[in-house]
Amino acid sequence: MSEEKRMAKRIEADEEITLVLCSGSENTVLAGPFQGLLKNVSKTGAGLLVSQVVAEPYHLFYTPRDDSSKILYLQVSFSEEKQLAIPSFPIWMDCDHSIEETPFTMGIEFMTKPGDEQVKELNKLMKEIRKKGDGWLKGLFS
Repeated sequence: MSEEKRMAKRIEADEEITLVLCSGSENTVLAGPFQGLLKNVSKTGAGLLVSQVVAEPYHLFYTPRDDSSKILYLQVSFSEEKQLAIPSFPIWMDCDHSIEETPFTMGIEFMTKPGDEQVKELNKLMKEIRKKGDGWLKGLFS
């Protein structure tokens, strides 16, 4: 069995997200919003679970791969004041129909420059949420 080699360290997450497919030139929404879950995040991308990937004639995975003018945005809303929208590119997708609510898993790469403020903020917030969750869980068994 080969060892998995990721480009960047992943932070486990369980946060609600929204995906929208936009026209890059006009920045108009073509498809979505699609609800999903952020399962992990790094400085280069994220792993997602989504319930739906098609809104005819668009497909969240194939459309941006086939047409570079179409951009997939990962939207995360922590509060009214703290909302992030990160342009992304789908890298891989899988389907497991045994999972009713979120049968699609997707890996996305952020289309931002290294050190992008929104990506840094997302990673920071996920670390904080994870740390709080770990603290609560550890307190339960102490």
